[in-house]
Amino acid sequence: MSRKPQKPPRGPAPPPTRPDRVRAEMIFDRPELLRQLFGQYDENLIALENRLGVAIAARGERVSIEGPGSDVARARDVLEHLHKRLKAGGPVDMGDLDGAIHLAAEPHLAGLALPDAPSPIMIRTRKKTILPRSPTQLRYMEALASSDLIFALGPAGTGKTYVAVAQAVQQL
Repeated sequence: MSRKPQKPPRGPAPPPTRPDRVRAEMIFDRPELLRQLFGQYDENLIALENRLGVAIAARGERVSIEGPGSDVARARDVLEHLHKRLKAGGPVDMGDLDGAIHLAAEPHLAGLALPDAPSPIMIRTRKKTILPRSPTQLRYMEALASSDLIFALGPAGTGKTYVAVAQAVQQL
């Protein structure tokens, strides 16, 4: 007597469970700021997903983040910091997002070490107001405002020349 072959179960197969994936839910208390936080066409959320390897779903004032535990925690810290920055009246653009992600990745920092309120140090030009994006950039801008000669060393793309030229334009 032969057995009939087993039929596969109907419907989609359940997704494999991965023990290293976690999920975090966030609820923001100022939903009117979420458009600025998420960016145009959710570009900030997409960039955060791509940089940290997490999946972010936003519905109303709720945001769900799923992925590896450490990356979910970093994404949550970045979103919380940028939301606090918006509540304090500061701007959020792609550069602020990149700076927050970079600082959240630093192993010696506990979360984000950026000030939540806009800094009293700022460079105002005719077209734009420039605020520091990291504690190091804050010290650099303070040194530019108080000293005649500054030597700045650091990796490319951290804003050394941009901030120095903006300071010079402001002083003109």
